Amino acid sequence: MHLSVRALNRRLGPPVAAGVVILGSVVAVDFAAGPITRPAAAAPATPTLAWEKVLPGAAIRESSPTPGVLDGAGNSVVVGSLDGKVYAFHESDGSATPGWPVQTSNGINSSASIADTNGDGAAEVFIGSGRYDQSPAGALYSFTHDGRQRFRQAEGSPGAIGAPPFPETAIHTTPALGDISHSGVVDVVSPALGLQAYAYSESGGLLGGWPYYTDDTVFSSPALVDVNGDGITDTVFGGDSSPGGPIDHRGGVVRAVDGGGGTIWQHFVDEQVRGAPAVGDIDGSGQPSIVFGTGDFWFRNGGSPDSTSLFALNRDGSQKWRRDLGSITLGSPGLADVRGGGRLDVVMGTADIPGRSGTGGRIYVVDGSNGTPLPQFNGVVVADSAGHPAGPIIGGITTGDLTGGGYQSLLVPTGGGVFAYDGRSGAELWGIKTGQVGYQNSPLVTDEGNGTLGVTVAGTDPNGNGVVSHYTLATGGKLGNLAWPMFHKDARHTGSFTNPPLTQSPCPATGGGGYWMAATDGGIFSFCDARFFGSTGAIHLNRPVVGMAPTPDGGGYWLVASDGGIFSFGNARFFGSTGAIGLNKPIVGMASTPDGGGYWLVASDGGIFAFGNARFFGSTGAIGLNKPIVGMSPTADGGGYWLVASDGGIFAFGNARFFGSTGAIHLNKPIVGMARTRSGAGYWLVASDGGIFAFGNAPFLGSTGSIHLNQPIVGMAVQPA
Repeated sequence: MHLSVRALNRRLGPPVAAGVVILGSVVAVDFAAGPITRPAAAAPATPTLAWEKVLPGAAIRESSPTPGVLDGAGNSVVVGSLDGKVYAFHESDGSATPGWPVQTSNGINSSASIADTNGDGAAEVFIGSGRYDQSPAGALYSFTHDGRQRFRQAEGSPGAIGAPPFPETAIHTTPALGDISHSGVVDVVSPALGLQAYAYSESGGLLGGWPYYTDDTVFSSPALVDVNGDGITDTVFGGDSSPGGPIDHRGGVVRAVDGGGGTIWQHFVDEQVRGAPAVGDIDGSGQPSIVFGTGDFWFRNGGSPDSTSLFALNRDGSQKWRRDLGSITLGSPGLADVRGGGRLDVVMGTADIPGRSGTGGRIYVVDGSNGTPLPQFNGVVVADSAGHPAGPIIGGITTGDLTGGGYQSLLVPTGGGVFAYDGRSGAELWGIKTGQVGYQNSPLVTDEGNGTLGVTVAGTDPNGNGVVSHYTLATGGKLGNLAWPMFHKDARHTGSFTNPPLTQSPCPATGGGGYWMAATDGGIFSFCDARFFGSTGAIHLNRPVVGMAPTPDGGGYWLVASDGGIFSFGNARFFGSTGAIGLNKPIVGMASTPDGGGYWLVASDGGIFAFGNARFFGSTGAIGLNKPIVGMSPTADGGGYWLVASDGGIFAFGNARFFGSTGAIHLNKPIVGMARTRSGAGYWLVASDGGIFAFGNAPFLGSTGSIHLNQPIVGMAVQPA
């Protein structure tokens, strides 16, 4: 097993406190421990069991229930189990959603992320498979709404120092769904228990710049937030770090990474960061902060002052505050309006330190501006209605307006049941399955309408059976404002109150530019300001289309076939072709003169054919090329041109300047064309999958790199001013 040699023995659970016993891999409670007194709430509404499913032998550990509309019967609740299955039950009556459960290759501790990611009107499901405590194998899965597998992506790892590489590593984290590549396509961020984090398009294609090297295991699920204020969503996640590797640090780290797999910042602490960070405006500044706890690895291996700490970072990665809670901050924090004042508080569940702080888990709610605990939640020991301690808190606390009072109350998962606490008073409201089922994930709270809330919990009984239970609670209220109703905030698991969009338009304001792409059948793809004037997509061609060029005012374009045949659209005029000429090499591209009074055609050996007022400045027709020429572009004044080869090598003639190339870069697909910027101080190269490479002053405006194409891309052109 790999998981980094330095992290192989990291145990999933917290230290076992007095009064707590382990039943298999489930934390349960020995109720012989002494009682703890707690103020009682005044006649709270209590939950009513609506349905329950017992899954024989299918223990549910850290996979939290997630809601999603998978068919016409309203919300389904999706959860994974240690037997590798993903279950989906209708929230209304507990019946199995058609097509579910589905089987994955390994046990599941990841939660399902759910959204309509491809615009087909139906939700897709994404979930990680693989367990830290068994075989290191696992994968990221995506399923259709009816349980058909869309893809399985195994996330490989190079191995720790001196260890062999592994083709697959376990994925404990929950994927986050959002557009980090600023491409208009949903992306899926998925760190693994190897030495790398991955990000894919929603269809399963690996994003450019990824995987990201983490140097150690990642249990921490990613959050999505724009950390640098550029309007583009980034990802933030925690991780482990150890001495002796490229990142030589004893402790843990939280990283902000951009959509291209580049590090924006790293914040190091002296303990692993195991839980998922939470993101939101916690101080009323209008700016997002990143809140996280740590873990217990270094606590158990020499001690660490940060094992009991809760942190808040500013969006630039600098520390806002650190609060020592005196109890291990193993779980994931939540953000919610506990006081009812319209501002987010930080909610954190912890695990007591054996022999020092207590016998179970504690609840803290702290002021986001400075980390000061609220008096009603300054280390509340979780206990049942009889006062018995219920064990450590591993799953994240969730919230809802459980009383109808206009503020958020807490649902706390423990090894001895799920417990509800009044947000304002801190009084215990009620418990679910106390002493019967252990819970290591986050409860789900849903608004069922008519003043009724739904509460879904998923855990394991002492016999190792999974138990999924759904309760209704008639509060007369709703979910409430600024709630944290499920693990990592929402069904996309963004972990963020910044509401990062599912997709983002890569287009600038109107007038900011755009470009076309042409396929081999002459089909046209228009981006941003570029307009559609027609295509040969429905015409039978003697030879395939291999290039295009726009008219100077963007009111039309030419397409050229491999025999040099010309097709004119919009205000593009015909000046001649090589369609009737016997060519030594096929035509591979074209470009127009600045005034639209002519154009050049270029052959695969770099031979140039000029028509209209196009002038000849040279060619590579007599040069031995490593790779064939595939396209060309003229300079802004028509006093020169560039030729580009399939490896992205650039040849400049006349007054054309060199701004860079992909000649030394390993490409997934070959370059098939190019286009210059309006000023001529840069250019784009396009690959056959629609991947874009920008040089000089050329900006990235989108691509089809993650879109399934009927035909490959063969060229591109820029929408003129």
